[in-house]
Amino acid sequence: MAARDRELLELELEELRPGDFAVIRFGGPWPAASPPLEGFVSSPRYGDQKRIDIPCEMSEELAFFLGAYVSEGHTNHSNWSVVITNAVPEVLLRVAAAVESVFGVQARIVHPATRCSYVAIASKRLVEFIDFLGCGVRSQVKRIPAWVLRASWPHVRAFMEGLFLDAFTAWMGTTPKWGICVGSPGLLDDVQAVLTEPSWV
Repeated sequence: MAARDRELLELELEELRPGDFAVIRFGGPWPAASPPLEGFVSSPRYGDQKRIDIPCEMSEELAFFLGAYVSEGHTNHSNWSVVITNAVPEVLLRVAAAVESVFGVQARIVHPATRCSYVAIASKRLVEFIDFLGCGVRSQVKRIPAWVLRASWPHVRAFMEGLFLDAFTAWMGTTPKWGICVGSPGLLDDVQAVLTEPSWV
């Protein structure tokens, strides 16, 4: 599918010409299988850099981890670490278990005295993998990765489970309310696109 002169056209690849826009549908109807995670190339290992497994396909555990990262995580390129914060011990254990299951490394759970608890993973290769997937480094530019938006419904649902770690419920008078606060307008667009799909009904 391509856009040309404000029209959507069914075109073969060889029919595209300069000025055309390729159109890719994100969201449902969700495919039966998620696309393989192809194209990631890490920088060369050096020193005692730890080994870490990089998955070649999406899984529910990976999708949950990515959702938790987009919700409450950040990467630090100065010390090559991934940090996901949360105040609930069971959530931290769930995130740490996902890290070990997917990447084959053990995450640290840290409980500082003066700030929120967090899960920490020190791995240059993992930071590069998160960059490759397009999750975003800081809150203002976080997005649902295209790999998730093109995934099968179980994987999309698992990602949203992780993302909703930062959601809240409340009552407005007699009306129940669900909400999520994020710093990225693009991420809000992504969430809206997923939530308006009929799979949630």
